[in-house]
Amino acid sequence: MPLNRKNLIALAFFIALVGMAFASVPFLNPSNPVDHLPDHTTVLDGSDVLPGSSKLFRLNHSMKREKNDGSTAGYHGDALLLVKDKNSKVYLYYLPTWEGKVMMPYKHWWQHEGYCPELVAEFLAGKDPVIHCKSSDWAEFLTKQWIWSIEGKNLGSDLPDLIAGGYKQQGDIIKAFYR
Repeated sequence: MPLNRKNLIALAFFIALVGMAFASVPFLNPSNPVDHLPDHTTVLDGSDVLPGSSKLFRLNHSMKREKNDGSTAGYHGDALLLVKDKNSKVYLYYLPTWEGKVMMPYKHWWQHEGYCPELVAEFLAGKDPVIHCKSSDWAEFLTKQWIWSIEGKNLGSDLPDLIAGGYKQQGDIIKAFYR
């Protein structure tokens, strides 16, 4: 087959079609439900989480370990915040913890600025529902920034969004995993 202009255009068109097919895979994949669960699945019982409320599930605790050189290193704990809107739609967020409190972000979730002992979703009449720190000993100018929509978008200044967790729901049982 000689490489004339007509054949080069056809070849370029074919390569573009194949490229578009491969490029569309990530956009199609998230819309499909999870058909298998990874090995690190955590089972949560959401039966006591009523519509229009939330519950923080602490998965493991923070700890300090001694390193080989005699110094200590701290390892944060993990928690999942399960939120049900008034129509029972589920939202699930991964949160780092330290000594039972949620580590609140600075610019990123791996940089914390304070601790929240009670992070909850609040559904007040006539207002959009929000996730916020209900009680804290930290300065008010900080805690006012610790507010997110129930979809996980930060409503404060320039803090990061909440980290959504993957899950598969079977009634009140939530099989959660980290993406």
